[in-house]
Amino acid sequence: MSRDNRLTLGKHAVVVGGSVIGLMAARVLADYYESVTVIERDGRPEGPEPRRGSPQGWHTHVLLDKGREILADLFPGIFPELEELGALRADSVSDLAWYHHGVWKARGKADLIFYLQSRPLLEWHVRNRVAQDCPSVKFEYGCDVQGLILDSDRKRIKGVHIRRHKPLRTEELMADFVADASGRGSKFPRWLGDAGFDFPHEDQVKINIGYTTCLYQQTEDPDRDWVAMMIYPRAPDRKLGYIYPIEPDARGKQRWIVTMTGCFGDHAPMEHEGFLDHARNLSRPDIYNTIRGAKPISNYAAYKFPASRRVRYENCRNLPEGFAVMGDALCSFNPIYGQGMSVGAMAVRNLQLCLEKGAKNITRRYFRRASWAVSLIPWFLATSEDFRYREAVGKRPFGLGIVHWYVGTVHKLSGQDVRVYAEFLKVLHFISTPLALFKPYFFLRVLARTFGFYKQSAHNAEREYVRLPAGTGLQAQINRRSKPSVKRLSKKRLGISVSKKKKTTKKAARGRAAKKKTTASRRKTKAANRK
Repeated sequence: MSRDNRLTLGKHAVVVGGSVIGLMAARVLADYYESVTVIERDGRPEGPEPRRGSPQGWHTHVLLDKGREILADLFPGIFPELEELGALRADSVSDLAWYHHGVWKARGKADLIFYLQSRPLLEWHVRNRVAQDCPSVKFEYGCDVQGLILDSDRKRIKGVHIRRHKPLRTEELMADFVADASGRGSKFPRWLGDAGFDFPHEDQVKINIGYTTCLYQQTEDPDRDWVAMMIYPRAPDRKLGYIYPIEPDARGKQRWIVTMTGCFGDHAPMEHEGFLDHARNLSRPDIYNTIRGAKPISNYAAYKFPASRRVRYENCRNLPEGFAVMGDALCSFNPIYGQGMSVGAMAVRNLQLCLEKGAKNITRRYFRRASWAVSLIPWFLATSEDFRYREAVGKRPFGLGIVHWYVGTVHKLSGQDVRVYAEFLKVLHFISTPLALFKPYFFLRVLARTFGFYKQSAHNAEREYVRLPAGTGLQAQINRRSKPSVKRLSKKRLGISVSKKKKTTKKAARGRAAKKKTTASRRKTKAANRK
């Protein structure tokens, strides 16, 4: 159904939270409701800067391919616009050097695209696009939602109580639909319980992750052929690190965002020497070797993530109609897997599909679809890896040992076989389901690797990553752009092009000059002999 032909389902909708997911939800709701209001606790942003209400905004973020696809559908042309602002379009296989499970992943071209920019820039630009594309969307900054308003039959949410910060006052904001994108601190479960509805149960896996991040000025290295690098641990190791390029600063300086992470309390310190020491003690020293001579250009920021959690609204039998929950308010995973924004985008797409079928029973339909399509598969992918650590606290699924063996073998094969790695990434990017890992090509290679029949390449994936052919990859393009040839620039400015014929003529002229020089030398030798 085209956007112009969509039915109007109500007069007003409210979105709680102005994050990327909340802004995407506002964009979808604007197609079905006459007006939409986004309630945001923080003040009006003045630019692409981290917000207090988004504590992970200071740290490394990635939008997986599925999330990128959904965002591009909601906001056509947004990624070329981000590129103009300094974002980089990278290939997940060729441009990323990833050390995981004791091996460097294979490298090649797979057309699994991800964009590198800071979280604040992405959020800032999405907000601008919402304001530009959807005049019916209104933003209320400096407001808290204090509770829900129910209809007289107590079967449907009819609005929310809001409290404005300046001046301090409480108001009622009526709405036909409410979308909760307020993050991990969502109070919807408590409000539902206080109103007499079912209190949704939570699944949790405690991992005690800690992030520490600093921005660095990029250094020049003609031998570097990767754009971004990730070094992950293999249990029982607990330290991991990321180095990504983000958009330049206001003076045009190229920057890296460097994040050091540790689980189960093994967190990186918020000072220079301790930060470098954490990098030095990763499974591989490559990030440390890159940043030890680089200049820090920001303060250190820290963030702690105690547990992955999934709120099970789909199991509630008694819920009011007229609301949906998405983003971290619905499910939030160990952030080292980079699933958050993409899973939130999938929840927004789920809401869009439900709205297309009308407003009747939309809440039940939304949560029923979300339990499988949105939260279950990402939850399984993330928590099954977390449970490789004995310290992880949570309900371990049946058959976990077999899963660990099979996926662990796929990890090792990913260091040798580009096809295996690319297909595995499609699962991680939510392009394919985990069932794709059991295709004959995968299954036979897992068995061959297990029983010693798999012929490994000469490359030692445990020691060094595969280097790209000279001059290929995004980093080579960046190097060429940052160091243009003076001769090439001069020809471009003057409009001079040297044809092959001219090059051949010059070569022939050099040959004639050498021949004349040789002839003259022979004549001098003959003259000397006569004397």
